[in-house]
Parts: sequence; structure tokens; C-alpha cells
Amino acid sequence: MKRPLKIILASIIIIAGENACSQPQPGELYGVTWYQHVNSITAGFASFDPITGTSQGISELFSGMDYGGPDHPSIDAAHNRCFLEFNPEFYKPMHLLTVDLQTGKIIYDAEVQSLGDTAYWIDKVFYNPADQMLYSIYTNADPYDSVVLVTIDPASGILTPVFKLSPTVYFTFNGFDSENQIIYGFYGAESPKKYLVAIDIAHHTESKVLVTPELNSGFTLAFNCNDGLLYGSSSEYISNHWESHIMRMDPTTGNTEYLTTLSEEDWFEDVAIDPLHHKLYLFGINKSTTIFGIFCIYDIPANSVSYVDYHGASMAIAISFDLYSPILSPVAAFECSNFCLNGITQFTSSPNTNAAYYFWNFDDASSQDNTSTLSNPAHIFSHAGDYNVELIVTNCQGSDTLVRLITIEDFPPVDIGPDTAVCTNWISPVILGSSVTGDYDVTWSTGESTPNIEVTTPGVYWMKVNAGCGSVSDTANVEGKICDCDVCIFPDLTSHLIQVNIGCDLQNFSHPRVTVYNMIGQSLKTMDVSNQTIQLRLDGVSSGMYVVRLEDNDHVISSQKVVFMK
Repeated sequence: MKRPLKIILASIIIIAGENACSQPQPGELYGVTWYQHVNSITAGFASFDPITGTSQGISELFSGMDYGGPDHPSIDAAHNRCFLEFNPEFYKPMHLLTVDLQTGKIIYDAEVQSLGDTAYWIDKVFYNPADQMLYSIYTNADPYDSVVLVTIDPASGILTPVFKLSPTVYFTFNGFDSENQIIYGFYGAESPKKYLVAIDIAHHTESKVLVTPELNSGFTLAFNCNDGLLYGSSSEYISNHWESHIMRMDPTTGNTEYLTTLSEEDWFEDVAIDPLHHKLYLFGINKSTTIFGIFCIYDIPANSVSYVDYHGASMAIAISFDLYSPILSPVAAFECSNFCLNGITQFTSSPNTNAAYYFWNFDDASSQDNTSTLSNPAHIFSHAGDYNVELIVTNCQGSDTLVRLITIEDFPPVDIGPDTAVCTNWISPVILGSSVTGDYDVTWSTGESTPNIEVTTPGVYWMKVNAGCGSVSDTANVEGKICDCDVCIFPDLTSHLIQVNIGCDLQNFSHPRVTVYNMIGQSLKTMDVSNQTIQLRLDGVSSGMYVVRLEDNDHVISSQKVVFMK
């Protein structure tokens, strides 16, 4: 039904000159603005940013005094065009305007042919991509009960009746399910509007269900192809005041669910739904100001509401809008980070998933939250191991699934032993190392990357192991100490046999050995030491004085002179 102008603004408004409407982008709102301009009403076509409340550009359509509209836009996203019903004079021949979304200019202005009646109106038009025709309800002004579903050719305006609906006093459109070719609306008595009508345009049939609210309810709804439900606002007069809600309705049962309460001062009449980003947009006025418009943005998955004041090029009397939101096929894609056991693994879906709904299965049945419907969930895995994480994304076009194998790792056990000591009075290395196994990146404080290192000087040493989930390290303090070693040598003067008793721990040495030197420093005999007591034979050695040393690598632990006699 045409909406009469109720507000006259006593101000001169400057309408933007050449069109500033930009290339349409997914999620943009398009519609009509009405302005008071000197002594006439000026209509403009505009795109809107509902996040900021600003109009992106307004293209003046025309000005006049007595017309109803243009109003009720319907978007043809495939051809970047918008259709507007336009009544130059109330209850006179209707016009159908086709506006280019890129330029904001009128492409066609077609007069809609009547069905032989002199007084009628056309309700909101719906563009049907299946046959590229417009559908609407043709209603006689007198008698009121003549309601016919019609098609309108966008180019010629030729009106063709499809079938006559059941007798009714009042009818208004509220949504179009283009996939199943069903138009939804309300009819019945003038008030309350209790019946939801589903018109099957493919089979020329209608059905109706009783809507659950029994009060004086008015509904402004749009069809959400993602879940097959109607979303919008309701207004009810309760106990001498109006109450408004964001609500949704099941079109098969008429059951209505109130999602959140709206401000009593806000009245919303125009509705658009974005199935790509799963948001509902409402436009209306705040009754305390009555002039300026307000956007209500409802995030369907989050069940949250935000408000934005309209900041157009001038003060709007009314804005009616529809959404440019071509539905792309869903594409499941995600990234994840932090693969440590007991850590929080973050999953981030791609911004190009085109999803309205998300479903995650983490393949972690032992956890308390093995699934999620968030777009970017986090999960703590119950144990280390491999998991096949599944993401399913859906929208009106269908669904897509991605399964990725991820590995959750426990921190590797790294233990390089307790604090220890190194002998500073001779070279006595300490071996530091860990029993960690696997394909790990090992780094020592000395710069070495081997599993074990030899330490010969005091200091603090650490070993760091880098794993897939992070890094872990261990530290050992190597202190310095003076090491004593009692070495007793018992030569057999006649048999040329030397017995060496070592009175210290051989573990302090890396390569202990006993060496016999003559008095000019020549090595005559060497024997590796593996026991605390050894015997060293010196057959053929001439009588004289010799030096017997206990050595470890290049360091002399003990030295003693002996004399052999024949």
C-alpha cells in the first residue's frame, strides 16, 4: 500500500547534482529518499552505508507535489538494477521505474497497465530471477476484496494476472523465497493481521497459517534463505503503549519468537536482510524526533542489536531500501595456530568463506566443547596426537566442507641433569645432555646443536629444544673445584715392573693413561688406565732414573720419579 506523506519540512534542501552512486558492492543498501524541496517533494535514489548511517550518493529522480512513491525497491543483483513502483498521482496508473545501480539513473519508466479498474494499487514488487519477471499484488480500491497475484514485465510494464487470491480486506508482502518460488505476506481483517500467507507462484496456489501473537500486531519481515525463516520487527499496542521487538517467524507454522526488545521510541517500517553476512537491517524513525531516520542493525548469529542515526545529504521524510548482496557459493577455508597441549588453539575462518553458518568438529570427543558454531572459535585439546578438524560452511547456495589434519604436541621432556662441578686444576670435562628424542631443533648456550656437549670450564649452561608447539629449556650450573688425586707408584727394581695405584675417581677423567719418560723427555711406554690399579712392564729398559706420569689428555695429573737397577 502507498504510504502517504505525513511530515512537511519547512526548509530548502540541496539535492546532490550528478549522480555519486558508486559501483555496487555486496552488502550495500539501495533505496529511495523523499525530501521537502521548496513547495514540492523531491525523490532521490541512493545507496546507503548502514554501518555509518550515511548515504553514499543521491541521484535526483524527479520532483512533484502529488505522487505516491517511488517506493519498495527490489534488487536484480545479476544485472545491477533496481525496480521501484511509482504512483505519480494516488490511485492513477502506476509506473515501474528501472534504475541503474551504478549510475542511479532511470533506465526505464514503464506505465503499468491496469486490469480494467480505475482505482487500484500495486503492493511491493519482487524480482524473480527464475523468469526475470516482477511479481506483485494487484488490489482494487473498491471493492477491497479483489486481490490478484500478477506479473509485470520490467521493460514494458505489461501486467499479467496469475491467479486471484482468497477474498481479503488487507494484504501486504513480507518476503520472497526465490529458491522455492514462494511469496509471503499477511492478510485477513484490517487489524489484527493474524494470518501468514504463502503464495506458491510456480503452482498458482496459496496457503495460510495462524500467526501466534493474538494481539494487535504489525509485522515488517524479510525472508532469510539461509534458514528458511522470516526476520524483522513487530509492533504491538499493549497496556496503552506500543512495544516493538526484533522477531522471527516460522512460515510453516506461524510460530513467532521475540529475539530482543526495541526502544519504545523507535518505529521501523522498512526491512532488508543480508544473507551473505547474516544481518538484518531495519529503517524507521525515532518518534521523539519524527524527522530523522535511524538504522537498526541486527546480527542474527550473535543476537545483538546496534543503532545508527541516518546522516544523509538532507533530512529524509522516508527511506525504503533493499540489499545488493549476490550470494556466492560457500568455500570452507581456515587457518589455525598454537599446537601445544594445554594451550589454546585458535581457528580463524577465511574472510572469503561466504558463509552464513559455521559448524566445527574438532575430532576431540574427550573434550567438553568438541563442536562450535562460531566463525573463529578457540579450542583446548584434551591430549597430544593427530586430529582431523572439520569445518562446514553453509549459505543459501549450499554447503562446503574442509577437513584438515593437525597435530597437537606435548612439550618434550628436557633434563640436562643436576648441577655439577668441573675440576679446575686439571682438564676434567663434564658431559651435559638430555634424553630427549625426536625431530627437534636443539640449541645450547655454547652455540652447539648436538644432543650432548663437553664442558671444561665453570659456568651456567642451558639447552633449548624447539618443538612444533613451542620451546622448552633446562639449565645446569657447572661449578669449579680443586680435584686431588693420590697416585702411588711401586717400582720393582729388578723385574722392571711398575705398579700404579690411583686414589681418585676415574670418572673425573676423559682419557686417563700412565706414561713413562726418560730424563730427556722421551716417551718409552704408555698404558691406558681403566682400573684403579695397573701394572706396567718395562722390559729392556736400562738402569737409571725415569719419570712416571698419570695424564688425562694434555694435562698431567700426577708425576713421580723412579729408579731401575740391573
